[in-house]
Amino acid sequence: MEAKKLTQVVEEKIAEEVVEAEEEVEIKDEKKKKKKSKEKSKSKK
Repeated sequence: MEAKKLTQVVEEKIAEEVVEAEEEVEIKDEKKKKKKSKEKSKSKK
């Protein structure tokens, strides 16, 4: 029983970390997109 409880807790923690990592990647992607859009607007002028 104890081992099963442990694996559940570990799995939940891993799931949380994965979600956090995915959110960080999305934030970085947004920053890259904003930089690219700024570069495009500069080149038009």
